[in-house]
Amino acid sequence: MRILWISDSPDSPSGFGMVTREVCSRLARRGHEVEILGWQTRAATVRWEGIPVRPVRFDAFGSDVLLGYLMRFQPDFVITLADIWWMSFMTDPPVQRFLDQSGARWVLYFPLDGAAPDGELPAGWVRMLETADLPVAMSTFGCEVSTRCGVESAYVPHGCDTELFRPPADKDAAKARLGYEGRFVILSDARNQPRKLLPRLLDIASAVAPGRSDVVVHLHADPEDSAAASELYHYRLLEDRRTLGLEERVRLTADFRMLSARGLPLPELAALYQAADVHLLTSWGEGFGLPTLQAASAGAVPMAVDYSASRELVAGHGVAVPVESSLVDEFGLRRCLLDRGAAVAAIEELIADGKALAERAARSREFALDYDWETVVERWDDVLSAAPARRRPSRSLSFEWVGGEIARSRSELPEPVAYAAGRAFAGLPDSAKVSFRMSERRFGEVAAEISAETFLEGTYVSVPVRLAPFFAGAPRARIGHILVSPADLELVAALRAIFPGVAVSVPKPPEDPAGERFLTREELVPALPHYTLVVDYAGQAAPGVDVACAALGVPFAGPSRWWGPISGDRLRQLRRLLTDQGFSEARRLEAAATAQAVFGAQPIEEIRALALAGQPEPKDPREESPPPQIETLIVRPQAGAPPTAKEEIAEFAAGHGGLVLMVTAGDALVLALPHEAKERIEGHPLVGFVGGINLDEEASGARGLKRIFAANAARQLEDRRLAQPSEFG
Repeated sequence: MRILWISDSPDSPSGFGMVTREVCSRLARRGHEVEILGWQTRAATVRWEGIPVRPVRFDAFGSDVLLGYLMRFQPDFVITLADIWWMSFMTDPPVQRFLDQSGARWVLYFPLDGAAPDGELPAGWVRMLETADLPVAMSTFGCEVSTRCGVESAYVPHGCDTELFRPPADKDAAKARLGYEGRFVILSDARNQPRKLLPRLLDIASAVAPGRSDVVVHLHADPEDSAAASELYHYRLLEDRRTLGLEERVRLTADFRMLSARGLPLPELAALYQAADVHLLTSWGEGFGLPTLQAASAGAVPMAVDYSASRELVAGHGVAVPVESSLVDEFGLRRCLLDRGAAVAAIEELIADGKALAERAARSREFALDYDWETVVERWDDVLSAAPARRRPSRSLSFEWVGGEIARSRSELPEPVAYAAGRAFAGLPDSAKVSFRMSERRFGEVAAEISAETFLEGTYVSVPVRLAPFFAGAPRARIGHILVSPADLELVAALRAIFPGVAVSVPKPPEDPAGERFLTREELVPALPHYTLVVDYAGQAAPGVDVACAALGVPFAGPSRWWGPISGDRLRQLRRLLTDQGFSEARRLEAAATAQAVFGAQPIEEIRALALAGQPEPKDPREESPPPQIETLIVRPQAGAPPTAKEEIAEFAAGHGGLVLMVTAGDALVLALPHEAKERIEGHPLVGFVGGINLDEEASGARGLKRIFAANAARQLEDRRLAQPSEFG
C-alpha cells in the first residue's frame, strides 16, 4: 500500500511525533510505501529512516501543499493524525475531488478528550467523521462517542515500546541514577500547555505528604515552551514553583526543550519512568494518554482523571481520580478537573502501603503488554486491509439527458452545469439517453460550520482564567485583564511574575489615572464585564462594586459579604482565582445567588441592564485589503471540450486577476490565481480538473520551471500595462 501520513514530524518530541515515528517506521518495514507530511518540517524534504518527510509551507497543517503531494505520490490511503477540527480542509472540494478520482481513502485517526454534556459532538465535528472514508478512534471512549453521533469508527490505540519501558531490575538503582535515592517519586510527563493544567499539579505537589523530604515530584516539561506564551496560556512555571516554595520538591528534566533538537532521547525518557513510583496526569481529559500507558508499562502506577480515554488506561490497575468540577469549553465540550484532595489522598495511601503499590505496579505492567507497538501496527495492517472502498459523496443527484428534448431535470441543474451539459450532449441522437451524477461540495463549508458552533456556550479554558459571559448579551472578558485598586498594585506586580500577560487598569478616569477621583459604581459597571478579575483588598473602589461584580459574574477579591473566602495569603488567593476554573465559577455562582437572595432579582437585572447600555456601539472597521493569497493551479479542460477551451479558460482567469504561467504539452494550463478566484475557476463549464501545484525543491527541473513561470508572468503583466492582448508562451 502507498500511505501518506499527515501529523507531527517524526523528530518532534510530542506525543503525535512519537506515534508518527513508531507507526510509520513499522509500516515501512512491513513493505508499505510511506511518505510523511510533517508539520515541523520546513523548507525542504528530508529523509527519516529512509521515509520522505515532506515540508509544510504557509499553513501549519499543510493545506496549501497537500494537493501537490497527493498528485505526485498517488497514495492508496491518506492518514491524518490530528484533532478532528484541525483537518477541516480535507473536506474541501479540491481534496475530495482528488480522492473521488483516484480512489484514495481518507483515514481520520482522531483523539477525543471530551464530549458535550449529552455525550455527543458538535455537528461540524460529526460532519468531519461522516466525510472520512475510515474514521479511526484511538480510544474506546472515542468509539463510544462517535457511535452516539451515528458514526461507527474503527479502533486502533496508540502503543508503547514495552521492552524499553519495562520495570527496572533494581528500582533503588533506577532512582539513584537520577539522584532520588530513598525517595518516593511522583512523575508527571506533561507538556506545558493549557490542557495539562500544570498549576493543578503544583497544588497537589504542595499538599501531598507535607513536611516530608523523601517525596519528590519530577515534572518532564519545558518551562520555556512556546505554548506557555500565548494569549490563552501565559504562564511562568518556574516562577509559580518559586511562589509556592516548591523548588526542592518539584524537579524538572535538565535542559529539556520542546524542540526537535532538544528533545530527550527515548532511553533517557524511559529511565525517568523506571525511577517513578506513580505517574500523575492532571489534564482535563486525554485523547489517549501516552504517558499513562508508558508509566503502566514501566511499572509506575498511573493516575489520571476519571474521564475520557484516561479512564480506560487506569481502570483496574491505576487510580482513576474523581472529578472535582467540570466546565464547558468554546466547542461546548465538557472538561473535567480532577479532585486534588482525592489525588493527594491516593498518593499518600500508596506512600504508606508498599505492598499495595507493588500490586498495582504489577497489574499495570500486565495491562500495558497488550499495547506493544508491534501489536498496534499489526492492527493498522488489518484495518487498512479491510477498509471499504472510497465513500460516495453524501450529497449527490442523478440526472437524465434525452437527445432532442429539454430534460425535465435540466431546470434543477446549476447554470454552469446545465451549460456544460448542453454543449456536451448537443449531438446526441433523438431519444438517446445519458444519465450522470453530480456531487455537491462547497469550499470551506465544514470549517464554517465548526466556526459557527464555537462559543455558543462556554469559553476557552485559559490560564489566567477567563470565565464565560455570565448573562445574556454580556461581553466576553479579555484574558488577563484585571481591575486593581491603586493600593493593591504592588500585589499584582508579584502576580505578573507568574502571569506575564496580565494587563492592569485602575478604577479612575482614563484621562487622569493618577488623579484623586475614583470612578463611581455607575461609571464602572459598563466596564466590569470586560475584566477577568477585580482586586480591591484596600477598599478604594466605589462602594458597592463587589455587589456589581456579583450581579455581573465578574470574580472579585477583597473584603465582601457577598464573596466567599479564599484560603492562603493574598498572592495565593489571586493565583487560585486565575488558575482554578472550577473554583472561580462556583464562587461567582454563590456570590450571585447571595446577592439576589438579599436584594431580589430586579436590582440585579438593573445592574446588568446598565452594563449592557454602556457598551460601545459596534464599529465597522475600514477593511484593509491585504495582498491577495496566490495559488498555483493546474487546470485541464473538460474531455471533449472545443478547441478554443484553453483560450476561453485563460481569458476567464485573466478577468479574475490570474496569470497563465505555462501551457503543457497535454493541453493543461498552469495558472497563478488569487485564492478567492479558485472556486470560480472550478465552476467554469469548460474546466474538467483543478489541482494545486507544489514544486519539489529537490527536483532538478524545479528551477527551470520557475524561470519559465516568471518569464511568462512578466510578459503578461507588461502586456496588461500596455493594454494590449495577452500572449501565452
